[in-house]
Amino acid sequence: MMRRFYRLDLYKIDCVFADSNKHLEKEIQKDFPDYASKCQSQGRCISWYANDKFFVGIYADRPSTLAHECVHAANEIFQHIGQNFDKENDEAFCYLVEHLFKQYCEMMKPEWTLK
Repeated sequence: MMRRFYRLDLYKIDCVFADSNKHLEKEIQKDFPDYASKCQSQGRCISWYANDKFFVGIYADRPSTLAHECVHAANEIFQHIGQNFDKENDEAFCYLVEHLFKQYCEMMKPEWTLK
């Protein structure tokens, strides 16, 4: 079982990186014991509030799925902080997606790290 925690200080977000949907659900159940999902997808992004903290959980089984889930995570984070997506100036959003991708790879799947 592998779950790793990462604090995204700039946005005051706690990220939960998991190596399976099951492990991500176990983390959610710490705050919501009755939580159950029938999700069997190849990746997942979910956010929740608990103990005055905002969490974003990510699980992915391959790099392309991770890229997809990191976009969902960035959207959740932007929504949480009240930042609207600006298609004319999307650098902050793109850097956040890149940062989440790199952190997940470094902590969970070093073999996915781009050289």
